[in-house]
Amino acid sequence: MNNIVFVILLLLTVACNPEQKSQDFTEAVKVLNTLEAQTAFLEAIYDEDQGVRREKTDITILIDRESEVFKAKRQESIALNKELLAKVEAYLAVHGHPSLSKHSEKAAMTPWIVIHHAYEDIAPRRRNFQYLYRATKTGDLDSGKLAFYLNRYYDRQFGHRMQLKNPFREEFEIDTLIRSLNLQQLREEVDRAFESSK
Repeated sequence: MNNIVFVILLLLTVACNPEQKSQDFTEAVKVLNTLEAQTAFLEAIYDEDQGVRREKTDITILIDRESEVFKAKRQESIALNKELLAKVEAYLAVHGHPSLSKHSEKAAMTPWIVIHHAYEDIAPRRRNFQYLYRATKTGDLDSGKLAFYLNRYYDRQFGHRMQLKNPFREEFEIDTLIRSLNLQQLREEVDRAFESSK
């Protein structure tokens, strides 16, 4: 319990400190040395991500998309997405992808949900592909979520969803998306590392 309180206080301190660059969360992540603290950190990010989406949905229903209020909320949402992405990327760099068997399901899903919500830029999708692909290979992320992430990546890169002729298998969809997005080399690196770790 003390770890959870510590993590929450640490997140608030880092988030509220104007001296700290919002993109540098590595030091805050390094102190997460228990599974409980890591899980609390990731779950807090997940809750923040989902909270802003619920709020945005409520605002979209009530306010015209062309209004200044809507535009301001969208900018707040983009800024929060960037901050949450920075936290997740710091976590991945220090601890790797969370394990479904050691962390909670919500914590294990957090990197995927934050990365695929990175609206404005495709670079985070590419640089984090290996984490999500490996998590799928280890069973920490289901293949449907990987396909969803790759479809969003494809849509952001090419401006439309990839069209496949039905029926098709999920493995075929994932393989086609990986080839279309030129991620084969990154996939092969993960596959080799995964095989050598067995």
